[in-house]
Amino acid sequence: MYVNYLCVKIVTRMSIGGMELVNLLVLGDEAAFKKVLDYLNLSTPKITSEDLLKQVGKFEVKKGIIDHAEIDLFENKQLAMAGAESGIGHECDSSTICARFAESSEAAYLLLREHEDNVGIIVIAAGLALNEDVEFFTHVSKMKNPPVVIWISGQSHEEVCKLNFYGVNIFNKYIPQDIDRVEIFFKEALYATIEELTRENLLNFSRVNMDRLLEHHFVNCDLFIQISPLKMVKLVNAYEKFSKEIFEKYRKKGIKYLYVHTNDYMSFTEFTYESLRKRLNRPGNSIASDISYTVESTSIIHDTIRNLKISESTVKILNEAAASSIATLKKNSNVKGMIEAMASRGGYLFSHCLMISYIGGMVSMKMEWNAVPTLQKISMAAIIHDVALDDEVLARIDELHTLDFNKIGLKNIEHIKKHPLEAKQILDKMSDLPPDVAQIVLAHHERPEGTGFPRNLNAQQVSQISSLFIIVEDFVNRIYGRPMLREELQQIASDFTKRYLQGNYRHACEGILKMINESF
Repeated sequence: MYVNYLCVKIVTRMSIGGMELVNLLVLGDEAAFKKVLDYLNLSTPKITSEDLLKQVGKFEVKKGIIDHAEIDLFENKQLAMAGAESGIGHECDSSTICARFAESSEAAYLLLREHEDNVGIIVIAAGLALNEDVEFFTHVSKMKNPPVVIWISGQSHEEVCKLNFYGVNIFNKYIPQDIDRVEIFFKEALYATIEELTRENLLNFSRVNMDRLLEHHFVNCDLFIQISPLKMVKLVNAYEKFSKEIFEKYRKKGIKYLYVHTNDYMSFTEFTYESLRKRLNRPGNSIASDISYTVESTSIIHDTIRNLKISESTVKILNEAAASSIATLKKNSNVKGMIEAMASRGGYLFSHCLMISYIGGMVSMKMEWNAVPTLQKISMAAIIHDVALDDEVLARIDELHTLDFNKIGLKNIEHIKKHPLEAKQILDKMSDLPPDVAQIVLAHHERPEGTGFPRNLNAQQVSQISSLFIIVEDFVNRIYGRPMLREELQQIASDFTKRYLQGNYRHACEGILKMINESF
């Protein structure tokens, strides 16, 4: 039997995040296709039955990235299409690469027409008729949203560039057919492309922990699940009622996160925070459960700073620091009431404090200030530094010298100026706080130029740990409520280099620059 179409499912050990399902279309003769499989460390298929219309073969794993692979051989296009839909559609297991094979451009056109939305990467291989690869690329270049093309080509790079190869899709990859160790270049190109497309795709979405949804029966925006690095599928519509069971099958597969459109993220956060505030105000809460509910809200913070690549081990350490800080501060009855009032109001003030606690801890660890007492100092200062403010508008003001006094009013300006001192006076009455916490709180509005308040301290006069806190708060103010795009983070890094890479701010500045650079 002559085989016209092959559909391949390859299960890998890649770990890009979420469900990894990448649809490949490989254009080339059967020898070229088998060579592509060999590049992925697979041996030649062993056909188990030659007298069936649908024949199934198993690839033996050579090494490394492949767990197993299956190939379905079909007599005609119709059977191949049906097999592609049933065998490598959306029901694929997680961590999967799915490939479709076409031995001619005509067959590839048909596959593209049927599966245009699901093809993320096209591999143009060898064994084609003269100029058939060029004709097919020209066809791809005219598509509304051209997939990425990895072209193993006999054409020179100059000839390929004349076709506007990189202008069609910036992620396209060219590999000369006669280069030594072409398989290494192919694997690098394939997995680099998957990572690039994953990063590009996720810029439009914000990740949310599935646990945040368990107390809700609906939410105010669409929820998506990532079925591949290149594709999100809507799981729940906005305001559509759902039960916890809808998430269970994904949780059993180890999937922890869903996604919302980035433009919906802040309204989603406010919506879910409302439930948390009600639970904080629930009558009869013990201090222990109250702390638990308070720290639970940090899942919102984790989602907001997801692009900073916070590790699970770091999360655990910072969770413990936040929980112990809140517990210690609540031993004082006056402070306990202030923290609970701030938490019950929710919104900017409380989430701002928690973000400083977490990001401050992250930067501290980048600086190798890993000691638990140091992390607790930063966390305590973060939780209480704005405790004397109850107005979100005033809490968002960083520097007095940029204010319009006529708009803000003298009373509010005085309140802003004094709130670091008022918070310090509260802390001075607590006997069991670590050293430096009150001084961090007092200095959190100082600036390296000496333009801050309340003491106009310059870069040489502020302690290093206070400098760390000041830089982190500036960073949080810059990212709060905004998607952290690469360009914005690069601008922040540039601004911080100019402003903070001096005096006692230098070490902390180097720590946050390291964190930002590692998030790219």
